Amino acid sequence: MVAARLEFCAYLCADPSAIGHLVPDAVDLQPIDVQFEAGDGHRGGRSVGIVTFADGHRVVYKPRSLHVDRHFQELLQWTSRSHAPCCIDPWVGSLS
Repeated sequence: MVAARLEFCAYLCADPSAIGHLVPDAVDLQPIDVQFEAGDGHRGGRSVGIVTFADGHRVVYKPRSLHVDRHFQELLQWTSRSHAPCCIDPWVGSLS
């Protein structure tokens, strides 16, 4: 778990401008609080972290790729625009 927290700190400190892009109206991005265990643990004790900055902005750190989440959101947006059925029942059909 210590290694996972050190990895998080390295990401947080590595590129402050990347965080600035997430919250462009931020005034003070000095971290004042970090809370972990906001979600399920992942490989080697990694877990979701919520960072609170001095100006009150909060950023959520997820220790895994968000590609699947992004593509799922794109799928939801597409179904909304195209009026396609938004709910697909995976249990439709027979298993016999």
